[in-house]
Amino acid sequence: MKATAAKAMKRAWEIFKAAGIRTMKAWSVALKKAWQEVTRAEKYVEITLAKIGRTGKAWVAEITGLSKQYKFARTFLKGTVVDEWGFNNQSLRFELEEGKLYQIEDHHSKPHFAYFERGEMKEISESSVAFWLEVKNA
Repeated sequence: MKATAAKAMKRAWEIFKAAGIRTMKAWSVALKKAWQEVTRAEKYVEITLAKIGRTGKAWVAEITGLSKQYKFARTFLKGTVVDEWGFNNQSLRFELEEGKLYQIEDHHSKPHFAYFERGEMKEISESSVAFWLEVKNA
C-alpha cells in the first residue's frame, strides 16, 4: 500500500507540473488521475504476442468454467495491434487481469494455461485448471 501511494504521489506531481496550473483544484484532479493510473496498472498485466503469417495464431482466452464440448468454457480477448511488419505479421497486445486464468497461444508454442500474480506469469498444467475451477466455484 505504501509503494502504491508513493507511486501515485510521484505520478500526480508529474501530471500537476505538466498541466501548468497551480491551484488546489488542479492538484486534486492530478491526484485522482494518478491514483486511477497506478491502481489500474497494479490490477492488470499486459502481454504482447507475435502473429506470424496469414495462418499464424496469437490469441488469449479467459477460462470461465467447464464445457462439455470444448472441456473449458472460454471468452476470447481482443488484442490490440501494436506493430505490423512484413506481410501479415503483427504484434498483438492483450490486457490481462491478475487472479484470472487464461489460455494463451502464439506462433511458437502450443496453447498453455497461465495466471498472473504480482505482475508475474505463472504457468499451470491442464489437469490443474479443472481443480482451479472447482476451488473457485466452491
